[in-house]
Amino acid sequence: MYNSGRELFVPPLSPRLFRFCTAAIVVLVALEYGSYFAQTSPFTRSYDSPGHIAYVRYLRAHRTLPAPTTCWECYHPPLYYLLAAVCTSLVGEASLPSALQIFSLLLYALFLIFSGLALRRIFGSSRWLLFGLLLVAFWPSGPLQSVRVGNDSLLYVWYAAGFFSCLGPGKTIVLEIGRWRPRCRCLQSGPRPTALSWLRSSDVPVSRVC
Repeated sequence: MYNSGRELFVPPLSPRLFRFCTAAIVVLVALEYGSYFAQTSPFTRSYDSPGHIAYVRYLRAHRTLPAPTTCWECYHPPLYYLLAAVCTSLVGEASLPSALQIFSLLLYALFLIFSGLALRRIFGSSRWLLFGLLLVAFWPSGPLQSVRVGNDSLLYVWYAAGFFSCLGPGKTIVLEIGRWRPRCRCLQSGPRPTALSWLRSSDVPVSRVC
């Protein structure tokens, strides 16, 4: 990290160190989420899971969409439930709740992957990327949400994938040393690629897509 005038540049990590740190984060995440999954039933901290399970069971049994009043959650859009029914088609009825937990865990893994790709597109292979990966991967509510049976898990994937798609390639993060607070902005290269900018003009940072 070095200062050039008013701008503070964060150099990238060496490829070997970056790969080692990334692998360590992946292993730690697998241990944390796997341990929580092994000790959590499909109905723990998931008050509405019976309704979601009933929706999937109806699709598996009838192969058609239910009426909105058929079950507690049957008024929801069907994409998550259609995917869940297809992915658990070879699983017996008794094992369906646990299979849906695994399905949610896989979707959350996709959320983490897209989040990591978005962070890398913003920060490159730098210490800020590793800090962002740690923050996203070990956010306290992450393990709680990762094994909950429900359509929220697919929504997280769309959020992360949409955020990633808003970021174009060729970005460089520059930290500018202001009077008291840093200001972080994205330098754009090429014919106006999509970029993410943070402007800290008060105590609350404002984000925008430009």
